[in-house]
Amino acid sequence: MSNTVDLTHLNIELLEVIGKGNFTKVYKATNCRQIFSAKIYYDFYGDYNWVAMRCKHLLENKHPNILNSHGSEKITGKVIAVFMEFADGESLYNYIHGSGKYTRNNALNWMAQLAKGLAFLHDLKPSPIFHGNLKPQNLFLFENYSCLKIGDFASGGEVISNCYTPPEACPKTPRNFDKIGRLDQIHAYILKSIKGCYTEKYDVYSFGIILWEVFTRRRPVFKYKREPLLTCIPNVGGSSNIKSLIARCSHDDRHRRPMMKNVVGDLIRISICIKLFALTD
Repeated sequence: MSNTVDLTHLNIELLEVIGKGNFTKVYKATNCRQIFSAKIYYDFYGDYNWVAMRCKHLLENKHPNILNSHGSEKITGKVIAVFMEFADGESLYNYIHGSGKYTRNNALNWMAQLAKGLAFLHDLKPSPIFHGNLKPQNLFLFENYSCLKIGDFASGGEVISNCYTPPEACPKTPRNFDKIGRLDQIHAYILKSIKGCYTEKYDVYSFGIILWEVFTRRRPVFKYKREPLLTCIPNVGGSSNIKSLIARCSHDDRHRRPMMKNVVGDLIRISICIKLFALTD
């Protein structure tokens, strides 16, 4: 991976590395007028026009629970840059798995904001946006941990194989990269395996796993067998509704998962239920 990218033709200065991936680096950046983040994709073999369209769509459609887009740029060779609002808040992952303190009401508030942001993306016209890379590491907390914003959308070149990935999006054949050979062939293999996977029901599945993770403060190291893990959620007022929503969102059959706009309504009802239980305690 190259260690330098020149963005002076865009009047952009890369200040410091704030994140790293296998083929990416995320920088704190400035153009003298504002601070933002620049995610640099090295050796990018995806569909740049698809990425640029998503960035443009986000630029034109703002939402309080989504990091603002500042566009994208194809640089040289197989390098692209995606520019987003700088997330100066802590990631949800670091907060829930660190020393952060929060209640069920805090958790419901974050998840309601996440659901509203996703429902907004899924309802965009004429083309919806499906995130495709939802996990707590890509969700950020602002305003003294009261506001959640969605960031780091899928570029179409991620290796899909983690606990936030629904069964239908996992590669159907084993990967043996040693036999595939060149890097461009590996990327082509990945792109072929995930073609058409980014859907609303993909995001709903990821949402269900995050919902479980936020309420249990446990890392999801499991795969596809959800039911026994619902016992990790304490049996207190409203917990049965939370467990039901997790089970429906993370169902193996995508056709049995709810739409995100319906999840928003479910979370509102759960929040009311929990408040009523608290009043009767």
